[in-house]
Amino acid sequence: MIGKQRQRWWAAALVVIACAGAADAALVAQWNFDDGTYNDQAGSLNGTASGVTSIVTAGANQLGHDMGKALQTGSAFGADYVAVGDLTSLGVSGSFTLTMWIKHEALSASGTVSPEFWDSWVGSGGNQGGVVGTIRRGNDGGNAGLIYATVEDTVDSSADLLKPYPRVDDGVWHFVAVRYISSGTSAKIYLDGVESSDIETGSYILSALGGKNTRIGDGFDGQIDDVRIYNSALTVALDGNKTLTGGELYDVWQAQVPEPASLILLGSTVTLVLLHRR
Repeated sequence: MIGKQRQRWWAAALVVIACAGAADAALVAQWNFDDGTYNDQAGSLNGTASGVTSIVTAGANQLGHDMGKALQTGSAFGADYVAVGDLTSLGVSGSFTLTMWIKHEALSASGTVSPEFWDSWVGSGGNQGGVVGTIRRGNDGGNAGLIYATVEDTVDSSADLLKPYPRVDDGVWHFVAVRYISSGTSAKIYLDGVESSDIETGSYILSALGGKNTRIGDGFDGQIDDVRIYNSALTVALDGNKTLTGGELYDVWQAQVPEPASLILLGSTVTLVLLHRR
């Protein structure tokens, strides 16, 4: 009987280890704001608040999962954001995945600035390099309220990724992911688990040059939560409607991958139980 109990507990320990998976192994930065700070929970890129920013209670997302706390920023572009520094320290030179949850109220039809949920572009004008993600501005015709991202290299070759539906300025949480595969040189965007038909090819980068002051929520005027950077293109499995049905990105969307701190705690608990059973 004791032998069987030990086998069961060792099996539980293996489940904990398996939960870490390739996705957790590839996680190089994460800002979830649940500790009331702008700190990087997976690395050392701790954020610094600028202008109108705060950490607020997030409520539940579309999946019914409690989001804990989230970042709230004001509407002033170039002033209201959290700066997380230079992404080159992450060592991401090829494939990557950027994920987060965003919530924004209806955009004004007179709005002339696109709310940015992410900005790691370098420089200005052409040859910037990096990633920028926005909700299209309120006076942007048929594209108003749609998710849009640009991924660029340093020779002005860019992937412009637009998710043509639905609008996301509806006051509810939406899951957004930008996924780049270096081996196939293709960039794709996902919204609430659905892959856009936009697929751009080229050699793109998360951040090109040193010194870029990467920003989360520049003038976003909404909430952002659980921002993650992975140093790989997370695996995906899609159905005929291009909706995620499995893979690492599906697990992140469904919140089935434990937070790093939770994983450590769970692993410690199993270890203690194993020791006790001896």
